[in-house]
Amino acid sequence: MPHSSINILFVSRRNTIRSVLAQACLAHSGKGRFAAYSCGVPVEVHKQPNPATLEALRKAGLPVPTPLGVGWDQFTKHSSPRMDWVITLDEDVKRLTPSWPGQPETALWSYPDVLSRAFGKTAIDGEVLQVLHSLRNRIEILVSLPLHAGERAALREDVRDIGYAA
Repeated sequence: MPHSSINILFVSRRNTIRSVLAQACLAHSGKGRFAAYSCGVPVEVHKQPNPATLEALRKAGLPVPTPLGVGWDQFTKHSSPRMDWVITLDEDVKRLTPSWPGQPETALWSYPDVLSRAFGKTAIDGEVLQVLHSLRNRIEILVSLPLHAGERAALREDVRDIGYAA
């Protein structure tokens, strides 16, 4: 049975910064056309977002998405929502991802791991805000695409190409 909204899963390592920001942006910009989800590597997922993520969402006026602290094993079960797209936000994690049920389209929008690059609260806060700004731009492009219509291969390339946008 087809579903009316487009289900998109964002994947990062810990599900504390990048994937949470992407989920929040899509939930806001998708205006009901999309159902946004996020997850991380099951053994590395944290139960709560990084404090810098919460602060960035507050500054942007975006609600904190739920549920949080989810491993990708929650999306490989038969009872899980069927994803239309899985967008991985970490190149290293892309190599580890499982086979997704229903064979969703996949894309890589690679962002560096903020916590491995930035040290100190000010640096981390700044990096997280940059990631949020970039994700908002990419997601605005994503929501403008005719994902329910159009030629599948062309749409796949368009979504993948968004990963090269600022």
